[in-house]
Amino acid sequence: MGVHHVSCSSHVIEGGDGEYKQVFLHINNSLTNDSPALVVHCQSSQGRDFGNVSLADRSEFNTVFLADSPGQPTYSCHFWWDPKQQEFNVYDKDIDGHCLSAAEAGPAQEVSTISCYWHVQMDGFYIGTKDTSNEKFHDW
Repeated sequence: MGVHHVSCSSHVIEGGDGEYKQVFLHINNSLTNDSPALVVHCQSSQGRDFGNVSLADRSEFNTVFLADSPGQPTYSCHFWWDPKQQEFNVYDKDIDGHCLSAAEAGPAQEVSTISCYWHVQMDGFYIGTKDTSNEKFHDW
């Protein structure tokens, strides 16, 4: 059974205008070797659009963005794999809660880090973190 990984890592950064999180979003194709490519189209609620990205087996799409509150901006992705397709939010206020982990100290500021991983398998989409098991979030 193949797996795609989508991971979010996040750091809270204190700024003059308030508190921000730097969110790192990764989508890693881990489907079977002879599988068709996974096509992913991600965009934010603020108009950032990455277009269609074709991911061969074991390849990765990633981006980084600032969140000004948990789940803002929202990021959604549309996934196509062979005849199957699905679209849902990969980062929003509900997902942010699934990704939260312990704070760690950063240079000259406190940094809170989250890591969340999406695992897109042949039977659906799973969410988890580096330190926890995954739970099924969506079917294809």
